[in-house]
Amino acid sequence: MTEMQNLDAEAQRRFCDQTVERAAALMEERGADVGMILDRLITFAAAQAVLCDGSTATAETFRHLAERLDSGVFQHLDNRRCGRFN
Repeated sequence: MTEMQNLDAEAQRRFCDQTVERAAALMEERGADVGMILDRLITFAAAQAVLCDGSTATAETFRHLAERLDSGVFQHLDNRRCGRFN
């Protein structure tokens, strides 16, 4: 990947992150609790992954994510309060 492609990929990643954050904030503003929001986002992601990659690959990806969670990838967030997406 070239430097320009890396920059483009990073810009797209930031745009996607901002879009998801705004969507979550909008759901919360409309009364959805954090549990429901997470359920809908994870369900959407899983369904899209199955459509693109199939059930077996998606399950492996989710297992890999679970391993990363278990290993502490987000440990720095453990003591933060749940809620408020905006």
